[in-house]
Amino acid sequence: KIDGEEYMFYPAIPIDVAIIRGTTADENGYITMEEEPNTLGMLELALAAKASGGIVIAQVKRVARAHSLDPRMVKIPGSLVDMVVVNPKQTQISPQMSDPANGWNPFLAGAMKTSYADMPSMPMDAQKLIVRRAAMELRAGDVINVGAGVATQLPRIALEEGILDRVVFTNEHGVFGGLMATATGGSFVPAYNADAIMDSAFQFNYYDGGGLDIAFLGIGQIDEKGDINVSKFNREWNGTGGFNDITDRTRRIVFCGSLTSGGLKIEVDNEVMRIVVEGKFCKFVSQVEQITLNATRAFAKGQSITYITERAVFRLGPEGPVLVEVAPGIDVDRDIRPHVDFTLRVSESLKLMDLRLYRTCPMGISENF
Repeated sequence: KIDGEEYMFYPAIPIDVAIIRGTTADENGYITMEEEPNTLGMLELALAAKASGGIVIAQVKRVARAHSLDPRMVKIPGSLVDMVVVNPKQTQISPQMSDPANGWNPFLAGAMKTSYADMPSMPMDAQKLIVRRAAMELRAGDVINVGAGVATQLPRIALEEGILDRVVFTNEHGVFGGLMATATGGSFVPAYNADAIMDSAFQFNYYDGGGLDIAFLGIGQIDEKGDINVSKFNREWNGTGGFNDITDRTRRIVFCGSLTSGGLKIEVDNEVMRIVVEGKFCKFVSQVEQITLNATRAFAKGQSITYITERAVFRLGPEGPVLVEVAPGIDVDRDIRPHVDFTLRVSESLKLMDLRLYRTCPMGISENF
């Protein structure tokens, strides 16, 4: 306890070896990262190893003469590096996202800018309905985090709606701005045309300092209090990752995911949604297996919590989630209540989800900005 308040204490773990990576090393071990799509926590890894009396091994693509590197490009000073391993065929990321001729994608590393004209649009499925509805929570100038899962597709909707340049998407890996590579089926870690690529340690400091306006995260389990579990499912221990840093100081949090999972199939016809095959597993449970986000604490802090699914939208109230919107064609007693393992609270002002969600053309939400 510190000043009467309870905290968690995590003792430092000594690091014997840190294996880091860059693009170019000079003969004195100074490392640059000009072809890397993210700098991540390479410097912090090296510092941790050195503070523990360990060693640092750096893999790079090439070696340059000593003192020849632009000092503004150096991310790791040579005094932190013990050994350098050179791999001339080092690829930047997954092969399908790199130029096979030179092993890297300059549009992901920030060396060049690409056009978004050929970016594929999302098919009209449950995932698109969820992120379309999520996009309606955006405001001009928002600084945004998108977590794992369906939420990573939100920048694609922002692109379709013409608002990508009017908000700032970030992730915990250091990206500010641009279009995350999930738009072309790649990882959500790098981004095309990023405005800034920062270190992961900076990004978490930024989040911990309340830099985010809104965060869009995935749904694992939700219970009657509104608590969220994204960290433990039976014998699968995912851990929290950066979840708590992202959520603790963010004023608006939106959880995105289907109401059920495991084979869910839907159809949209004439602005009406129909459940073709119901999912096997309920995500709205009586009690989450592990509390990753404490909804009671979040509500008391004044945070706005929204839960968006393909057929319903819930808002966190003082006692738990309240159903506030339902999709056209969806019956509450038939399609929602049986798949919520607690007493369903329904708002007295329950309304239909916006019909624009179910049209193939852009929704026009830029006009509301």
